[in-house]
Amino acid sequence: MLGNIRDGAYPFLNFPAMVEKRHRFYSHPTPDAILAAMKAEGVHRVCAVSSGGVGDSADIIPGFFKLFVAMSAMKHVFVELNAMEQKYFQSGLEVCIVRPSGLVDQEATGKVIVTKKFTGRATIPRADVASYMLD
Repeated sequence: MLGNIRDGAYPFLNFPAMVEKRHRFYSHPTPDAILAAMKAEGVHRVCAVSSGGVGDSADIIPGFFKLFVAMSAMKHVFVELNAMEQKYFQSGLEVCIVRPSGLVDQEATGKVIVTKKFTGRATIPRADVASYMLD
């Protein structure tokens, strides 16, 4: 249930199609600005989108996905997402990080699977992730 909008912040950020090493979109200055605004307004909860394979979920993704990340521009995105997550976790606020994999632009299904292990190809509509975050 969505309470008073001042109860939490839901920053929905997306990264550029081509991510280069010099981009620090997720880790600086965006989370700093979000956290400063939240604290100034007395908002105490943040729920953000990261990615499957970031943070402690790195241990549960398949080896081929780890290789894909390591060999592509995604490695830079994952470094940034890790830094973003750490900033939120160290903020002193209530934090919820969702780590979907395979976001797709499709109609919502109304189904969300919270998994303890990624297997095969997993996709989820963005609308389902947003709905999950707001529930």
